[in-house]
Amino acid sequence: MKLNKTLPALFVLASASLFAKDMQTDDVLAVVNDGSIKPFDQLHADLLNAFPGARIKDAQLLALGEGYQYRLQIRTQDAQAKQVLMDAGSGQILGAQPLS
Repeated sequence: MKLNKTLPALFVLASASLFAKDMQTDDVLAVVNDGSIKPFDQLHADLLNAFPGARIKDAQLLALGEGYQYRLQIRTQDAQAKQVLMDAGSGQILGAQPLS
């Protein structure tokens, strides 16, 4: 059932916004350099594995407790707009939902 897959993704995306702190450019460079997160080009490759042909329209790096996540707005190859939450350390897709 599609609803069973959609609800957890919505919860993850919503909860990330509640407890997140936007990162500034200097902070992003520091966590990339210390190895806390993957460089963005590697994360982009991970995104393309999950969403072939997707284009990133907006990206925010969020600091959440001990970890980091990217909140991405993408346009898929078939022109669907989606918001995607990605673990910035591993590149794992944590959730995705259509943008309205």
